[in-house]
Amino acid sequence: TKKIAILAAALALPGYMISAQEALQSTAETYYEFLALDGYAARPYLNYRTLSDSLWTIDDETGNVWSGVTLGTTRALGEEARLRVYGPEIFASFNSASPYGQNDGALWQGKGLNTRLTGGARLEAYGLELTLKPQLAFSQNLAFDLVSPAYSGTDYEDLADTWGYYGIKYIDAPQRFGDEPLLAFSWGDSEIRYSWKTLTAGFGTQSIWLGPAKINPLLHSNNAAPYPKLDVGLRPQPVTLFRHYLGDVEGRAWWGRTTESDWFDTNSSNDHNLITGLTVSCAPSILPGATFGFHRTMLSKWSAMDAGSILTLLWPLMDSSAGEDKRDQRASLSFQYDIPDHGLEMYIEWGRNDFSGDIDLILRYPFHTSGWTLGSVKTFSLAGLPAKFNFELTQLESTRDLEFLWKQTFYGHHVITQGYTNEGQWLGAGMGTGGNSQYAGLTVFHRKGSFDLFIQRQNPDNDYVWFMHFGDDIATKRKDEYKFKTIYSMGISAKYFIGGGLHLTPGIVFSDIHNPVYESSSENIVKSEHRYNISASLGLSYQF
Repeated sequence: TKKIAILAAALALPGYMISAQEALQSTAETYYEFLALDGYAARPYLNYRTLSDSLWTIDDETGNVWSGVTLGTTRALGEEARLRVYGPEIFASFNSASPYGQNDGALWQGKGLNTRLTGGARLEAYGLELTLKPQLAFSQNLAFDLVSPAYSGTDYEDLADTWGYYGIKYIDAPQRFGDEPLLAFSWGDSEIRYSWKTLTAGFGTQSIWLGPAKINPLLHSNNAAPYPKLDVGLRPQPVTLFRHYLGDVEGRAWWGRTTESDWFDTNSSNDHNLITGLTVSCAPSILPGATFGFHRTMLSKWSAMDAGSILTLLWPLMDSSAGEDKRDQRASLSFQYDIPDHGLEMYIEWGRNDFSGDIDLILRYPFHTSGWTLGSVKTFSLAGLPAKFNFELTQLESTRDLEFLWKQTFYGHHVITQGYTNEGQWLGAGMGTGGNSQYAGLTVFHRKGSFDLFIQRQNPDNDYVWFMHFGDDIATKRKDEYKFKTIYSMGISAKYFIGGGLHLTPGIVFSDIHNPVYESSSENIVKSEHRYNISASLGLSYQF
């Protein structure tokens, strides 16, 4: 079949002909995704991807509008060794009134000037892969009005009680990272790996993107700083039975260590957590273009690590130690359907952040603690130029049954006090917990680059309003109706290939933030308070 032929060709190509691994959501990866949807490139993963798994090949050059552009390639160093140089790349943004930005790794784009510098190289030989691609990030971190944090007490003094999260009282998600400029170093997409055919194992800090979502995947994205992890698994593997092709399968398990931010508490014994993950996907031959995925992650206390915390990922219910709320579990199911003949992709991911004790509870109310992301991508021709349109909807607000139980939110847990974060940023959807998002974006490609336009509406954390209202009487609750925080954003950006491997990426986003501290107008509670933010950015990179 065509899938087997493409995979075999990719494995057999000499080093100088192989398109190198591409960083998550980089210019090159976004473009290759576009080509794959139109049938001109072979997507090298099903649902699990890091820089090392994003190995692209172009199957048909007729649709390659960027033919001749240097996106970065792997060069042969003899018969068995290959080298890829990344960057250097520099990115800078300026936020006029409020933090803005997501899916940017170790960088926190606060108010004021923010910059990120990255670069490195990758060496491959005899199945071994060594990647060094660190990141240096800076944030001016200027002051802006904050919501009153939920924390108090000596453990949080001058930390979470000043800068911390305002909703559920067990999430390490600072609104502002202290009152000084920030300078952060991360190993970024660095790792060492060994692969034999489709079997692979590696140790490093490469970011994971899990599932088909383009903006807000439920379980894992590159929104937070990457953490050290060990992973083992199977890249897409064709499965045959009596010479009959049944489809492709993919599986990966990983174990990593997350870290608390410096602005949470003074208790050094809880600075780290164990994160374990499992993903299994298949693309059956009987339904061409379809990909099914099951994904699960679990957080455990690092100090209480045992065999159970590592091996209970496959247990579906909560009657073991995994069910005594000693672990913080999330799972999701995803489905993606591509129709290359029509340039159409549809996808959905549905997940839960808690597990039921028995089947009866699941049957009575399967939506307990659930959330979802769904979207579609369509390619078409616009004024003779190739283009794509992407819309994506995300819903992470608490389900109604929690009104009978306890205050909860999708990325929170009362035992894992840092919540689903690493170094103070969300591990899953970059939009954060407890809200919703509606996104629509248009990209037009041309020979010298591309042009992007998007609009987005967000309620960043409605759970704060649902559960943290300031009274139980009807009159107070009625006033809380007007406290929802809403962000309307519109942005334009461009990619321009200057020549010789030099790429320029300017952009600007305007945001109208309604009720930025969850308080409507003091003069008229029906009217919103407003904070207007302009986020201007500029990226410059050189690709060898």
